[in-house]
Amino acid sequence: MDRRNIIITVAIFLLVVLLLWLGVRMLKNNPGDTVGTATSTVSLFPTGEVRPDGVGQGSLFDNLATSTASNPNLSTDELPPAERTGRFYRISNRPIGGAVQLSQNVATSSVGNLIYVEKSTGHLFRLAGTAVTPERISNTTIPKIYNLAAGQTGTTTHIIFQYLKNNQVQTFLGHLSLPTTVTGEAFLNTSNSDSSNPDAEPIAGALLANNISSLAVAPTQDKLLLLETAPNNLATNAILLDLKSNKRETLTTLPLAEWRAAWATSSILTLQTSAASNHLGSLYWYNLKTKKLELVITSVPGLTTLTSPKVDKIFYSGQVDNKLVAGFYSPSQKFFSRLNLQTWADKCVWTRDGKTLYCAAPSSLPPGDYPDTWYRGEASVSDNLWKIDPATGKSELIYNPTLGQTGLQIDAEKLTLASDESTLYLTNRQDGNLWALSLTGSF
Repeated sequence: MDRRNIIITVAIFLLVVLLLWLGVRMLKNNPGDTVGTATSTVSLFPTGEVRPDGVGQGSLFDNLATSTASNPNLSTDELPPAERTGRFYRISNRPIGGAVQLSQNVATSSVGNLIYVEKSTGHLFRLAGTAVTPERISNTTIPKIYNLAAGQTGTTTHIIFQYLKNNQVQTFLGHLSLPTTVTGEAFLNTSNSDSSNPDAEPIAGALLANNISSLAVAPTQDKLLLLETAPNNLATNAILLDLKSNKRETLTTLPLAEWRAAWATSSILTLQTSAASNHLGSLYWYNLKTKKLELVITSVPGLTTLTSPKVDKIFYSGQVDNKLVAGFYSPSQKFFSRLNLQTWADKCVWTRDGKTLYCAAPSSLPPGDYPDTWYRGEASVSDNLWKIDPATGKSELIYNPTLGQTGLQIDAEKLTLASDESTLYLTNRQDGNLWALSLTGSF
């Protein structure tokens, strides 16, 4: 090769190298192609986190430090600002297993705390006072939570989880002390936490019997009603558990299984047969003072009930001529009055004085046996939110989610009110998240 060809070859090679170098620099400086790395969240998940059944092993839980901005931020429950505006807004980022209102933070004498639990992790969050941003207060991982209850004795908060493990219902009763300050994203570090032991549980507690079909916390928040199914499934025992002393008392034995427990007042328990449209349902009251069981309603197909805190009215629903009807029953007058709404007790909540009932009611009800098909997840509805006067039967529409937020559908359950009754909380079966409606504004 002559000198001239060598010079040309070297020049071409240098030009190619220069072009490649320039291309790399341009790509690095192009902000449109930059992938920003999210802030490490390892500190939010202490090494003492419990992961039963291998949950989180080899999963995204183990790779939070390298998560990028394009992935969900699992360390926070903050929502985009757009979802914090208006009367109706979403609180949780992921499906919840339940939410309960504690009437007061005993430690600080502040306005009540709303406690909710993530369904997939068992992590607890709270909304303290008038806050709209939740803070995480525990990191014990228990997957498949489907029910949450809570009580208080002194400065101790009692948390009851019900969850599925190996297709069996497990009931866990834990004890903790709520943080005395609101810090945004906070963990509860109890005395049994051990950062060197990956199996240590930040929430102290123990499993209850594995045959608990239903449970409810007293209005005084210091007692727990448990319905325990007998081994032969031919009877159900109603057990009263004192949360402070752990003393158990068998109140009564009911025939068969599948009962639902609730408290009307501190002395009146409600025991209702499981709702099914092809079975005649009954409602009993158990009086803790007289130790007597009273039959209140019977022979109603698909019966669901919700007794008022004054026990003067009972909201009910049932099947009449193959159609779902709802209304109020007066125990003293033995009189039923119908509403012009079709809904059932799982979609309603009473105010403390018993003068108002808030309900979610479907805008239309697809054909089916209710509430059976809804319980089984075979039917989904789009609800409006109503305020009902039990004295007059007058129903007032207070919010239409579809109109309030275009295209939004709410299939509500597990309604609860804030301590000052200024906010209505509900779980949306459409997405599993916790939502809130301010009751102080207008539509």
